[in-house]
Amino acid sequence: MDAGTIIWIIILWVYFLPTLIAWKNSHRQLSAIFALNLFLGWSGLGWLACLIWALLKEHEVAED
Repeated sequence: MDAGTIIWIIILWVYFLPTLIAWKNSHRQLSAIFALNLFLGWSGLGWLACLIWALLKEHEVAED
């Protein structure tokens, strides 16, 4: 593997870090986080929003 390939792998890993975190945590909104990350992750704000969303803990709704 040459240096260019390794750099691209690292860039893609960092770019999709929010999606990877959501996947690791079995987030219910994984597909939405992935879509937002894919289409708006290039902007710093979109990437940050995905990261925060992926890190948020989901609360279970108590059913009466």
